[in-house]
Amino acid sequence: MDASAAERDLLKKYVEASEAADFRAFASIIREVATFRMPPEPGTAAGREAMFKLWIEGGFGSERFGRLRCVVTHANLQPAVAAYVCRPGDSTWRALALDVLRIEDGLITEIVTFMPDNFPAFGLPIIMDEAREMNKCH
Repeated sequence: MDASAAERDLLKKYVEASEAADFRAFASIIREVATFRMPPEPGTAAGREAMFKLWIEGGFGSERFGRLRCVVTHANLQPAVAAYVCRPGDSTWRALALDVLRIEDGLITEIVTFMPDNFPAFGLPIIMDEAREMNKCH
C-alpha cells in the first residue's frame, strides 16, 4: 500500500523531528490529544504534553541519550518508523524502537512503540549497516 503524498510528507517530518529531537516540530505534527503506548507496559500517556514529558524523562533529546537515525516501514497496514540510536562513545547504530503511527486528518493521533526485539519480524536489522544507513530517510 503506497502512502499518499501527505502521509509521506508527515512521515518525513516525523523522521526529521526524531533525528533532531525537535519537540517544536513534533508539536506541529502530533495532535494535542494524541496517545502514546509502549506494550507490554500497561500505561498510556494521554495527550501530547504527557507524551513529551515521558520522552524527556527517558532522556530523549539529551546528549547522554545519543543520536537517532530512522527508517520508514509499515506495521499492521499503518506507517511505522524504526529508530536506531548511536550512544555517546559508540560508533554503531543499534535498534532502539519501532513507532507505529496512527494518522487522522493529517496529524498523528497515536504512537505505539515496540521494543527492538520486534525488528527482525519487519525485515529490519538489529545493527544498522552502511547500506541501511544510506537508505535512511532525509
